[in-house]
Amino acid sequence: GSASNDFALFGGGNTGSATSGVVNAYSKTLTRSIVSNLSSNRETLTSASCGGFTLFAGGYTGSATVDTVDVYNPSLVKISISNLSLARSRMSSVSFHNNAMIGPGWSTVIDVYQAN
Repeated sequence: GSASNDFALFGGGNTGSATSGVVNAYSKTLTRSIVSNLSSNRETLTSASCGGFTLFAGGYTGSATVDTVDVYNPSLVKISISNLSLARSRMSSVSFHNNAMIGPGWSTVIDVYQAN
């Protein structure tokens, strides 16, 4: 999960029998909002927030590791962005100022996203 401005978002995971693409958003008053699901169900993904945007990156679908990055803007609308430079899961992420760094997972590659 990741926090961005007025919301905390949690997405993806595993239900115990299948991967999930559900994203839950909670306001400061813990009111749950319904937002668009991730573009694919996946687990072992990472998330980060920068400049009011929340990113969910990579992960494992149950059959393949993916390079997908789903981004939600401050209004909780999902927008398009570049994929990771390579498919991977079990990554770490860190946010600072208007930047999110994601990696390395099963590699030495770090992807950097900047909020504009």
